[in-house]
Amino acid sequence: MSSAPASVKTRVVPLSSLRCGQRGVICRVAADCDSSVCHRLQLLGFSEGRAISKVRQAPLGGPMIFRVCDVQMCLRQAQADLVLVELADEPEFAA
Repeated sequence: MSSAPASVKTRVVPLSSLRCGQRGVICRVAADCDSSVCHRLQLLGFSEGRAISKVRQAPLGGPMIFRVCDVQMCLRQAQADLVLVELADEPEFAA
């Protein structure tokens, strides 16, 4: 787990829930992921500690394009649901 300053809150969400342009760091693949799917995701670069961002999504819940390892990769919703990403919210500023 990362050591973020106290003023920055982090949360873990499925990769599929990112908005276009939103960034995060992959923290793990879901425990119930089939071993062959998990292995394939790791081969494509979807592994722990990697920075990732959502580039775009096809309409009507179609495939999503992510940037990971300086490459754009396309995943279906079912596979993107298996990858868990840690997001850092914007820092809170005291008024």
